[in-house]
Amino acid sequence: MYLIPQSISSFLTENISNPTIFIFAVGLVLLIIGFLLEALSMMLIMVPVLFPALEVIGIDPIWFGIFFVVLIETALITPPVGLNLFVLQAVGKARLEEVIQGAIPFAFIMLATAVLLWFWQDLALWIPYKLF
Repeated sequence: MYLIPQSISSFLTENISNPTIFIFAVGLVLLIIGFLLEALSMMLIMVPVLFPALEVIGIDPIWFGIFFVVLIETALITPPVGLNLFVLQAVGKARLEEVIQGAIPFAFIMLATAVLLWFWQDLALWIPYKLF
């Protein structure tokens, strides 16, 4: 109908040919969107836009799916509007400041995991490729 995801995907592939820049841009956008949306909304918005560009740029879709989920979960625990922070606050009956202080080390660990996945892509792909 409007072909908005296809238009955005073709824009991405025409302007970004380097996988490193593409992954960095996707990571930045996911972290920013994660301040405002929850995981399913981010997936429904971003996957149709990004998936067609993966083949053209030469990124493994299985690896990208794992990387994508790590970044989404990182975005959900980052302040100011990380949805999981509010869930933890309600369940633990704690102040939001306490929850944010407890979540910050985990956010850094998850960002380090995303960086590790970028530099060592076989880490994410070892189990899927051993199964098939």
